[in-house]
Amino acid sequence: MIASSDFFVVTSDFVLEDGNKTFQLAEGDIVQAMKSDDEFLMIEKDREIIKVPLKYLRSFDSNTSS
Repeated sequence: MIASSDFFVVTSDFVLEDGNKTFQLAEGDIVQAMKSDDEFLMIEKDREIIKVPLKYLRSFDSNTSS
């Protein structure tokens, strides 16, 4: 289960257009998990909540990052 304190790394660029807003995530961005289901993760980045397919994310381990 994903906790709201879990962080993830974006594995490839992702763009979401939602009405008049465009959200962009770049490969290597670190985002915080808010909630998840089987295929998507609600993340927070720059004070915005975005629904991102899990295939664009992997768990972030601060112990192995440089």
